[in-house]
Amino acid sequence: MSSPSNKLIENVAKNDPSTTVIKVNEMSTRSSSNMFSKSDMDSLLVELKDNTSCEALYFYNSAIYIGDAQLRNLGERLVSCPNIWCLFIDSAESVSARAWSGFVKQLSSTNITHCRLS
Repeated sequence: MSSPSNKLIENVAKNDPSTTVIKVNEMSTRSSSNMFSKSDMDSLLVELKDNTSCEALYFYNSAIYIGDAQLRNLGERLVSCPNIWCLFIDSAESVSARAWSGFVKQLSSTNITHCRLS
């Protein structure tokens, strides 16, 4: 049986319509065996490259799976994915001030019109 993380990544890769709004929250708050990891985030970002269904990304409890490298890669992905216009990142305590600064500069080159970062 596929984990919730793997199922999400597979759906993104298949450009499944269920990925119009991607919410990473349930997986990050369950038992440690089902937690969304930095490796899962890296895989998700790779698969978003060719996904044209996704329009909104919601990342809850993101300190678990978003570090400097993931935020940098997310910024690069948002620049190359014009269909994504909504972004929510919650509780990203593990990201450095330098990484946040670079990410915020990248946002001006994206189609993000609705955003909340914390």
